[in-house]
Amino acid sequence: MADETPRRGTHGNRLFQLCAVAILAAVVVFLFTDFEPISRKPPTEIRNRITCMAHLAEIHRALQQYKTSFGDNMNYPPHTGAHLLLCLAGRCKEPEKHATSFLTQQLLTDPDKTLLCPSSGNGSGTLDYRGPRQLIPADCPPSIPIACDKDLHYHGSGGCVLFSDGSVRFLPDDEFLMALQKTE
Repeated sequence: MADETPRRGTHGNRLFQLCAVAILAAVVVFLFTDFEPISRKPPTEIRNRITCMAHLAEIHRALQQYKTSFGDNMNYPPHTGAHLLLCLAGRCKEPEKHATSFLTQQLLTDPDKTLLCPSSGNGSGTLDYRGPRQLIPADCPPSIPIACDKDLHYHGSGGCVLFSDGSVRFLPDDEFLMALQKTE
């Protein structure tokens, strides 16, 4: 007859292994839950870059809204540079160039925030973006920068650029400088 009683050493080893695995799992769970908020929180620089890109996307949305509502789906606002951006904020300096129905419009949801790059360190109400150097044609090629950061140093090693197709990209220094040349 075979002895069916478990060996003491084997049962003790299994219990020890199970306890070790349970402790290890508890430590991993503790570390994960304790450090999860830190790992999910992006650094300020990345958060500012994302916010800046969202502001430029908002500017594009406002341009499209103007084009659809007031430009017969053909034209963008008849301004260049910073004036174009202020126009979208309802602060146009040449209202006679617009349809009467546009004069009371503010196409940017929160202009004081939207026209401010969070990385610039400027106060509220400043304009931290450059607008296009020339009037934006209705058939504008998609690769034309129509707005970008005013300064190369807002985001460290490059800048955010809004292109006429609505895409917003972060460009490294050399590419950003070329985009700056196409805006004013």
